Amino acid sequence: MRGGQLRHIVTIERRAKEFNTLGHQVTAWKPIVSGLRAQVKTLSGRELELAKQQHAEATVSVRTRFTEAKTTDRFLFNGRVLEIASSVVDEREREATYLCSEHLNQ
Repeated sequence: MRGGQLRHIVTIERRAKEFNTLGHQVTAWKPIVSGLRAQVKTLSGRELELAKQQHAEATVSVRTRFTEAKTTDRFLFNGRVLEIASSVVDEREREATYLCSEHLNQ
C-alpha cells in the first residue's frame, strides 16, 4: 500500500456503556484510534421511501493499515458517521478494507 493513497484522516469509535447523573445506563461512543490515515471512497448511494419518508444511504469503502476495528465500531470522517458493515484483511495483516454505510438525513 502506498502511503500517498492514505490522504484522509479518520477516527475509530467504539460503543461504551456509562452511567448518567441519575444512575441510568446510557450508551456513548468513545474514540479508540484518532488520527488514523485512510483512503475513503464513496461507492454507491440510494434513496429509500419508508413510511412516507425519504431516507438516503451511501456505501463507503475505508482502506487503512491494519487495525483491530470490529463491525460494531464506526468511523468518523469530516463530521460524517460511517458504520462498519464488513471488513477484509489481507493475508499478511498489513492493510484492511472496511465496507461502511452512511445514513444521510434529508
